[in-house]
Amino acid sequence: MRKPLHFVLILGLIAFSVPAVSANINPLKVGVSPNGENSVSLAEFWIPFLDQLETESGVALRFATAPDLLEFNQRLSAGEYDLVVTDQYLFTIFRQKHKLSYLAELTNDQKTTDMVLVANSETKVLSHIEGGLLAVKQDEKASNITALDKHLSENGVTALRDNVQSYDKILQSIAEKLHVAGLVPVCELNNSDKLFSILWRTTNNHSYVMTFPQSTSRLHINKLTAALEKIAEGAETEGNASRVHVKSVRAPVQAGD
Repeated sequence: MRKPLHFVLILGLIAFSVPAVSANINPLKVGVSPNGENSVSLAEFWIPFLDQLETESGVALRFATAPDLLEFNQRLSAGEYDLVVTDQYLFTIFRQKHKLSYLAELTNDQKTTDMVLVANSETKVLSHIEGGLLAVKQDEKASNITALDKHLSENGVTALRDNVQSYDKILQSIAEKLHVAGLVPVCELNNSDKLFSILWRTTNNHSYVMTFPQSTSRLHINKLTAALEKIAEGAETEGNASRVHVKSVRAPVQAGD
């Protein structure tokens, strides 16, 4: 799967899938459920991990998704995917319906993925942003926005949301007091030389389940299982940029076992 990232993103927008460059003529197609996210953000998140898994296993992999869950379900029913990655909730729905077998649980349990609502250093209390303008990255994950809205609602705070192009611009805008606060990954604060107040922080940990349909080659599954176990033990490929970690691996069993 060695390819320039901009090439990956362009293909992701056009066809909702990104072909891998590999000597293997028929790479396994890995279907990642969209869950309200666009193909670009999904590709940025998942392709580094699939690169690592491909390198460790020797099995060529190809990232794929769909514009929405309905289309994803239809493609899954049509047998388009050789591997399937969903959240825990969708796994319980799809497992029996599509006769999927569990392969591994994945997580993004790094603290650098935590999201924070920040304001300028003079703003110390959440209520002080009441009625103000919040800066949010225009392609922010739906789950992060939902969590923020829930927190504001629970604390009786109402604020308008404004889409901004990048996290850098969000921090710049807050420093210039064009926005009262903004939602950014905590790692962005480490890269900034300006001081900000953290008004709220959420642990952005998510669990995913990697499964496979009955039609997927057992030889490939065995190779992937061994590679996933190796990754879980910490034997990561040098230079790996993946934010996905392998939490547990199960020996291949049929759905319902």
